[in-house]
Amino acid sequence: MEKIYDAVVIGAGPAGAAFLYSVPDSYKIAFISKKASRKVCGGLLSPSSVKALASMGLNVPDSVYSKPSIRVIRTMDLGTGITRYYPRNYLNIDRYAFDSWLISLSSEKCDSYCG
Repeated sequence: MEKIYDAVVIGAGPAGAAFLYSVPDSYKIAFISKKASRKVCGGLLSPSSVKALASMGLNVPDSVYSKPSIRVIRTMDLGTGITRYYPRNYLNIDRYAFDSWLISLSSEKCDSYCG
């Protein structure tokens, strides 16, 4: 049996999952992803990302956040020894939990092919 889709989304990262969420229910979407796994990359959510999610009507659940939550970082110029402190406005998240949460928002409105 042949299936026809309006769009195919490849990848379960934040961009693919957010796109799935934003697509109207009238579209037939296929979602293709590798098997879900723990990611070794990116556990920070920028203020602009939080704002973008809020504009979509989404509030990141507490279960996605990780600890510690650092508010200030110290940097040092090794050549001069000058030390500076910078505010850090990024939110520390569990990337796997974040991706899983985003995908769960759209799992019923598309055909998923994983693995």
